[in-house]
Amino acid sequence: MARDGSDLCLNCGLCCRGVLHGHGVVRDDEVGRLRERGLDVFESNGRVSFGLPCPRLGADLACEVYADRPDACARYRCGMLDEYLDGVIDLEQSAARLAEVERLLANVRAVTDSAMTIAGVRQRWRRGLADYLSGDPATAAEEQAAFLHITALCRYLDRYILSPLEQSIMRDLDHSLEPTPDPS
Repeated sequence: MARDGSDLCLNCGLCCRGVLHGHGVVRDDEVGRLRERGLDVFESNGRVSFGLPCPRLGADLACEVYADRPDACARYRCGMLDEYLDGVIDLEQSAARLAEVERLLANVRAVTDSAMTIAGVRQRWRRGLADYLSGDPATAAEEQAAFLHITALCRYLDRYILSPLEQSIMRDLDHSLEPTPDPS
């Protein structure tokens, strides 16, 4: 029997929950329809997007507007889904990966704003440990813990969940925002 991926996706929802990305890109011809469906459509840096987590994701991780979902959602495939469809991993292995993501997310949420999106988490990670340690010494241990938990989550997502293209983009972002060493 051929796999279509729906069994994995209905057990996951990381993309729709905003764990992997902070927004999805919208085609111009979708804007009105998606607003009617209750998606938060906005423009930023010349691109029209909708915010994640998606308000149309049901508690059962099923999309409430699946038949009329955004094109970005219809086309999206994370690296784990690719591996599943290619037979590299099975549902049991994907469930183990998802359990690890949930554990890492819980660790991050315990030491950061629990409502922080993955984009916010990655942005905080990119600011770097040095920025945190340059503040009040009383909060240094707290910030170190947050940094380590965020690093563990981001690296796990990069390694086991995101596609190779997404991994490359994240590495480029991470490296482009690293502090430049002082030449003196």
